[in-house]
Amino acid sequence: MYYNNEILSKSKDPKALYTTLSTLLGKSSDVVLPQIKDIDDVGLANEFSEFFSNKIFKIRNDISTITTSKGTGQDKYFSGRKLDHFKPFSEAEMLILLKESKPTWCLLDPFPTKILLQCADTLVPVITKVINSSLQSGIVPHPFKVAVIKPLIKKPSLDKNIFKNYRPVSNLPFLSKVLEKAVKKRLLEHLIENNLLHKFQSAYRQSHGTETALNRVLNDINLMVDEGNLGLLVLLDLSAAFDTIDHQILLDRLQTSFGLDGCVLSWFVSYLTGRRQFISVRNSYSTEVLLPCGVPQGSVLGPILFTLYTSELGSLINTHNDVNHTSMPMTHN
Repeated sequence: MYYNNEILSKSKDPKALYTTLSTLLGKSSDVVLPQIKDIDDVGLANEFSEFFSNKIFKIRNDISTITTSKGTGQDKYFSGRKLDHFKPFSEAEMLILLKESKPTWCLLDPFPTKILLQCADTLVPVITKVINSSLQSGIVPHPFKVAVIKPLIKKPSLDKNIFKNYRPVSNLPFLSKVLEKAVKKRLLEHLIENNLLHKFQSAYRQSHGTETALNRVLNDINLMVDEGNLGLLVLLDLSAAFDTIDHQILLDRLQTSFGLDGCVLSWFVSYLTGRRQFISVRNSYSTEVLLPCGVPQGSVLGPILFTLYTSELGSLINTHNDVNHTSMPMTHN
């Protein structure tokens, strides 16, 4: 009965549910890393850093220069009221954001997040001032733009000594994620008010997800069958989708298609540029590297920015998007 209640209580939190089930099934939580002869943890961290950087460089190098610099020309132009400044947050709003935040801790945080949240009522005036200062100046503090990357093996059954079997998982300072949550709130208010999210976009939207995407696809297939047509479903998986986002294309799209301007656009320029990361392997670290493209996978804004970046697909094909997967149903008489 205890375990049944544990599972039911976490049914709406996939991450917590996965952790509970892993514990019940006896799955090991030990860190899986390559075992390479004559290389210490610092060397391994730098090897991972070089591998992840080279992977992104190769993917971007394989993309046409025309595509990366100009897009496809299908962007819709925003004609409504532009979002050129952020509405400041009150202390009451900020306190809600803090209390809704998970107590995740990052290596770059000066003290445990749980302590900060326990003192939220006392610290909220200072935190509100810091967040509003960033929003009003259009500048993201440099310490907020550094990520700790931990290599995570994609599947336990994969060969742990092959680097391509690992994905980079970003860990960001807690206050940087609070800042991102504040920006996301104001950005979504603008997008929803102006009906700027594509109707077939299922990922990263309230009351949408894999279920709505699947229901739509199944409905289309059933309609094809009822009409006596043949159905063909093409599924596309984008490699390193978040990591290869072109900053200039994204910024151009935010301005032309979604009406971001002024201080708001300047904030996103600051957010995207000058980002750095380093790899953490146990208690050792690689050299920091500058990120010329992409958005952090562990960030709050990353998913919504990826959605806006790929919004052009909605003008090209009848799409059903979920995370970095795209489906294209086709009919034939």
